[in-house]
Amino acid sequence: MENSETNIVLIGMPGCGKSSIGHLLAQQMKRDFLDTDQLIEQKTQLPVAEIFAKHGEVFFRAQEAEIAGICSQLKGKVIATGGGMVLNAENIRQLKQTGRIYYLQRELQLLARKGRPLSSSANALEKLFEQRAALYLLAADCVVDNQGPLQQVVQAILDDFTEVFFNNEKTRSGTKKILVINGPNINMLGIREPQIYGQQTYAQLLDFIRQCAAELQLDVDCYQSNHEGALVDTIQGALGKYDGIVINPAAYTHTSIAILDALKAVQIPAVEVHLSAVQQREEFRQISYAGMACCKTIAGLGFQGYREAMVFLKSGASVPLVMIDDAQNFK
Repeated sequence: MENSETNIVLIGMPGCGKSSIGHLLAQQMKRDFLDTDQLIEQKTQLPVAEIFAKHGEVFFRAQEAEIAGICSQLKGKVIATGGGMVLNAENIRQLKQTGRIYYLQRELQLLARKGRPLSSSANALEKLFEQRAALYLLAADCVVDNQGPLQQVVQAILDDFTEVFFNNEKTRSGTKKILVINGPNINMLGIREPQIYGQQTYAQLLDFIRQCAAELQLDVDCYQSNHEGALVDTIQGALGKYDGIVINPAAYTHTSIAILDALKAVQIPAVEVHLSAVQQREEFRQISYAGMACCKTIAGLGFQGYREAMVFLKSGASVPLVMIDDAQNFK
């Protein structure tokens, strides 16, 4: 695909900002903006909520599939999709033919819920995310964190698009791609036991990782979940897409054989990271299942541990090693 013809396709949870970011992107790139939900409303002459109420979800998904097919025939557009577009693999296959797909990842508590038939409550939203998180990652060509100002997110997409389609001296095909995975409660950094984990927030951790990635000339995507199954799905979805994994399984470090098995299954070089010096903490933290499938463990270095992990993966090293803040090791 030529860069001028390639569509930019935005996917993600309902209320994650696809329409707002899509409008800004279209303005800055001087492109037409399309919203698949709006196209369905125009076609049926009904609001989305009323379509669900009168005709049900099956009818809506059929309309969505038809619109996906139409959009896949277009070129040079910015397209915001409905949150459930990824439920039909054929939708994604068609959209990928003429587009690059960006997954806008946003913390659940920041998602807009008003007027959304399938995610009107916090519980419904959480269940929806559990069902779709892995599908978003599988569909995405690039994951973009939408935690800050809209213009910052827009710029991240523009930078990626420019790198892929305009920069001939440095293409993504020659850049190592790393997936950073954070487990339960990492999203609570700054609030959760600051005497152990520090006062910096998860948003600051993401900024630090992005800065390190730029410095190291790595292509890095970040993912966080409080759910074991979602983490397993994400690891499985990394197969064939990433050159390395940096993983902080958090509490699942000491309990999850499922995460261990997923890491062993994909056989992607992985580095285990912990913010705190877990080897100095409670007895139950002295075993790491995930670490059994990793070529290196870095513990007790705070944010810097993520940088050390990325440096290690960039080097291509694969010798098992534990790096901690003193001479002690896991039992």
